[in-house]
Amino acid sequence: MKFRSLSPQKFVFEPPSTRSSILRFDAIPLVNSFEASSTTGDSSTLFTSTTETASLDATTTDFVSTTTETSDVSTTAAATTSAAPVCEFTGEYTNYIKNPSFDNLDGNGDPTADPWIILGVSTLSTQFPRTGARSMEYSYPDDSISGSSSILQELTNTVAGQEYVFKFHWALVEGQPLEADECRFGTFAGGGGANRRFIAVDNDEAVSHYEYYEEEYRVTAENNNQRLSIGFYCTSEPAGGAVKVQIDDVSVYDYYEGCESP
Repeated sequence: MKFRSLSPQKFVFEPPSTRSSILRFDAIPLVNSFEASSTTGDSSTLFTSTTETASLDATTTDFVSTTTETSDVSTTAAATTSAAPVCEFTGEYTNYIKNPSFDNLDGNGDPTADPWIILGVSTLSTQFPRTGARSMEYSYPDDSISGSSSILQELTNTVAGQEYVFKFHWALVEGQPLEADECRFGTFAGGGGANRRFIAVDNDEAVSHYEYYEEEYRVTAENNNQRLSIGFYCTSEPAGGAVKVQIDDVSVYDYYEGCESP
């Protein structure tokens, strides 16, 4: 440090100033494990400067030094981008569903739903198949004791704990299900594979007659040879009369991260 004389009675103290970076910390971005995402974190640098001021004591002529600190914080945005998973599967997909389009024939050449197990009064129909000659039709209310119907199939060679892609197509062919009727498809494929799809003609997702819609879910098998079920039911009897829906082209494939389902 140095003093510069301005007059016999006055001194101006010219202290050095320092500016140093003493701390740096970076925010850690969070990345979703199921899908690729991009996040922005904050990177902050804290600068502390120290300034000394001198004053002349009237009685002792000693210089009394005081120290003050000021902080200068600057923030910059650091963008972190996480790359999307790359599909590494190059083989052929296997559909674990047998008779997925309900077009099989038995030994006599007659249509059969085997190996599907039918509960209630679900029936094969030739009225409006999506592909092939037939689809599976549900009605509500029906004549079964439960008032609802479902079909079941054991998925041979599926493994407990493994992830799969489950897909089916459905169409409304008769009736006017309202949102208040709570008509829906219910599907089950293990503890992590229970899903519902409500259908109605009077809400924001109003469905049209004779148009196939696709449902796709990612499920985890709870057991080896996991059993899959697809049912249809309503909470109350539809005010607009009986409701009929059809499903077709059911599939269950292995899930591979980053790959599109077939």
